[in-house]
Amino acid sequence: MAPIEKEFHSKISWGDQDIINIVFHYHPDKLYLMGCEYNYRPDHCMYMNMCKSVIERGVYALHGNRKVFHNKKQPAFRVIYQAWKKIDLGSTDLRQEFYYPVSKYFIKNGTQSNCGKLGRKFLQNIEKIIPL
Repeated sequence: MAPIEKEFHSKISWGDQDIINIVFHYHPDKLYLMGCEYNYRPDHCMYMNMCKSVIERGVYALHGNRKVFHNKKQPAFRVIYQAWKKIDLGSTDLRQEFYYPVSKYFIKNGTQSNCGKLGRKFLQNIEKIIPL
């Protein structure tokens, strides 16, 4: 990657993302496209659902860009982060300490934002791995 950075240094503004894009431009066979449900961001739901596959498949991974895990602009993202932050994977009862509080939040407050309206989709895949 160093040769790419050296060659394109003056033409890149996003740093690592630009370098990755350049690599895949020259090596498209190395790129594996994944659905938006594997990189679910606030942009996908803040105005309307822009990730249609989430309706069927649910969210697999949340992306906390725009500082949504730390600010109050997208409470649906923040509540999941706050609950996850408290977990000790070796000893926490994920059902009691994560799933139920987050689920309760979406039932009570989910309709207050467009992302929150998809709250069940945020939990859909967690339900597959946590015995309920």
